[in-house]
Amino acid sequence: ELDALKVGVPIPNILLSSGGVASPSDVARLPIRALYSGPAAGVIAAETLVGRLGIPDALTLDVGGTSADVSIIHGGRAGFTQERELSGHSVRAPMVDVHSVGSGGGSIAWVDRVGFLHVGPHSAGAEPGPAGYGRGGEAATVTDAAIVLGLINPRGMLAGRVEVRADLAAAAIESDVATPLGLDIVSAAQSVLTLVNEGLIRAVRVMSVERGLDPRNVALVAFGGAGPLLAGPLARELGIRQTIVPEVPGLQCAVGLLTADLRADFSTTCLAVLEQESLPMLAASSLALKNKAIQWFVAGEVAPSARSVRWFADVRYVGQGHELEVELAAVPDSMDALARTIFDFSELHERSYGYVVDGPVELVTLRLVASRVGESVNIQRSFITGDSARALCGTRSIAYTGSEGFNEAKVYDRSLLSVGAILKGPAIIEQMDATTLVLSGQLVNVHGTGSLIITEAQEGDVL
Repeated sequence: ELDALKVGVPIPNILLSSGGVASPSDVARLPIRALYSGPAAGVIAAETLVGRLGIPDALTLDVGGTSADVSIIHGGRAGFTQERELSGHSVRAPMVDVHSVGSGGGSIAWVDRVGFLHVGPHSAGAEPGPAGYGRGGEAATVTDAAIVLGLINPRGMLAGRVEVRADLAAAAIESDVATPLGLDIVSAAQSVLTLVNEGLIRAVRVMSVERGLDPRNVALVAFGGAGPLLAGPLARELGIRQTIVPEVPGLQCAVGLLTADLRADFSTTCLAVLEQESLPMLAASSLALKNKAIQWFVAGEVAPSARSVRWFADVRYVGQGHELEVELAAVPDSMDALARTIFDFSELHERSYGYVVDGPVELVTLRLVASRVGESVNIQRSFITGDSARALCGTRSIAYTGSEGFNEAKVYDRSLLSVGAILKGPAIIEQMDATTLVLSGQLVNVHGTGSLIITEAQEGDVL
């Protein structure tokens, strides 16, 4: 870092798994805290977006080339976990709670020896990529299925930078899926996307139903290169009422990195039953953590007005082998504050597991999150106003999961859509970094944030 300063090179911040950023020297001391930083970035950007939209609860769907990552935002805050498994090893570090499955645009579709269709976990990768890219790939992928069904522009992707070879995509689906299953090529391609959708549904249920959250009561934020393409059937199947596609879905993780706060996490084991006798121990533990945070603020030259401190505690019933993380307004310093912590834990336990226990509650770990706020990059946007008619590029026959054959869909250039425009499905909205599918019976509104808001049409809506 000192050498960088000598030559005038700005020292970059490095994203952490917790969704904050830290200096290279801080990360070098604890590199384990950056293991899952990639998926965390998109979730942090989504947290900022739903906050601007006034939406408290949301699920995020980040689908790239090799995997789909699902996370949760509850009460305006991204979900966090303190433990995750990596290659069979338990990793304990603060991180955004993300559930990943091997379903992405490059995931390979294949039929096993007994005739069952699978998608993933293997991927065609960037090189050679899907067969339809014409770069030497021969295996059928999710992208090839989308090409066969007309969901991807047959003239090319990434604003024409990537050629699309519909003939090669069709040949791959024919040989790898249709012939082994005895299906026509369209049914085979639909089967691939249907299987992907089932995998995404299971992933969403892990992050919603298994955490006490009804997916019908939350919004879905879809991003990544393939997220907006796959979100429609998923949202309809789960009864999700509102799907949000950010302005630049394929670059959402980069947006999250640019807007993340400088952050440090401090924790201490503080095993104590939540009762009067524990208050002195809690006070001593919290003072030690506050002193560490102050030292970090001073070392990072964080002005007092930019300092933010949040308290958390890992809490469980006495005798339990696992804990739940509870956010604290402050470290309990009275019986009333202890009662409030116990109440918050009981509510969270009932929401997560469906029951509460009439018994003593204990705090296991006390945590402090220190961050510098107010210095994130302000991304300037310019929006088109007026008639969106010029955004209509034409029509294309498409099929998708659950559709009965092909439907004629209007194709729009997203860069030419004006704020306030309302479109109806079936439609395809194309942009440089992603393609958004709008199903028949859905409406899409171009929001003032630049986001696409997709909803199921209600009775009385003009279709």
